[in-house]
Amino acid sequence: MAYHMFFGFDLKDGISLDEARASMEALSDTLRTADLILDASPIAKRNRHPVLDTASNIEATYFAQMRFRDRKQADAAVKEIYAHQGAVETAHVAFIVTGASAPWYRLAV
Repeated sequence: MAYHMFFGFDLKDGISLDEARASMEALSDTLRTADLILDASPIAKRNRHPVLDTASNIEATYFAQMRFRDRKQADAAVKEIYAHQGAVETAHVAFIVTGASAPWYRLAV
């Protein structure tokens, strides 16, 4: 069963949406090459809806989703990111430095 990570964030000052999207795409490609995700959505702008948007306590403007084969693959991705080395670390840090300000994460099966 697929495992999903939804995350939202705001752009850091001086960073364009195109820069954040390019950085997210590079991170996704790196994770996919390392067999640490199945795929990831592009960054999208949040469009609040008075009924459907139930995350009223979260102020993030942008969001994306990563999809994993299962919890085991998600855990392997986390382990690789926490190792703080190699291509995954480089791509993850580049995304954080380029785009993500005050991110939030939510995991779902």
